[in-house]
Amino acid sequence: VRRLRTRYVHERSARIRQGELLTNRFLVTVKRADIEGDQEEKILGLARKLHLPEPFAAEAAENLQAAQSVHFGFEADGNAMLYKLYLEFTRHGVRPSAADDDTGERILWHLAYKWDPITRDRQYVTKYYLYPDRSADEIIGHIQEIYADQVSSEPTQIAESIVRAAAQTTPAEELPFLEAIEDGGIRRSFDINFYDAELQVHQLRPQLSRMFKHYDLESSFDGFYEPIGQRMFGHLSGGIHRDGKDFFNLYYGAEGRIPKQE
Repeated sequence: VRRLRTRYVHERSARIRQGELLTNRFLVTVKRADIEGDQEEKILGLARKLHLPEPFAAEAAENLQAAQSVHFGFEADGNAMLYKLYLEFTRHGVRPSAADDDTGERILWHLAYKWDPITRDRQYVTKYYLYPDRSADEIIGHIQEIYADQVSSEPTQIAESIVRAAAQTTPAEELPFLEAIEDGGIRRSFDINFYDAELQVHQLRPQLSRMFKHYDLESSFDGFYEPIGQRMFGHLSGGIHRDGKDFFNLYYGAEGRIPKQE
């Protein structure tokens, strides 16, 4: 971020899955228009320093001009890690070349490149489609479809409870609902941005406690929850991951920052 010499947003996240809580995860977001000079060169130059695979770099270059914001992501899972580069588009304006859906029902909102910088054996392209102006019932219907093959209905019910709670303060149609799909993979998940609902994490304590109980993580709940209870609740992601198992991701506490200069 220092090299980009622009303000940025830092956001923490956690993955919750059966018996595991992964908290070494974050996103750093910059608006492309805030980057002075050759934006493509700076963004892709940084990504290449993080060992972005060249096929990903070539595709990203074709779509950067359509991107409003860029997100750099990191996640650790035991001894493994993934680096991420997200291109975020707008509902209107330049259509990214990667857009491949013309039904009008959904809009390509994020194009994400994810890779293991050490082993180079895990490389994924994830497309996040926005389903605009969905009511709470329609959002919940999408979530039910994603979890349809799961034995337990608990993840669906937890997600529904969070959507209903947010809809009490903000119309659900104003909460961006995205579906994530990876070509050739079994991953199918959703992401809902709740920042406009202005909920703090502590307002969803019952739902989060229920979530930790479902994944046999009750002993980890207080240690995770207490430090972040007063932070803004950001995104909820969930669904079926690449390993075929259900999960939730929680994003919270997005903060605008100005980098110290080198």
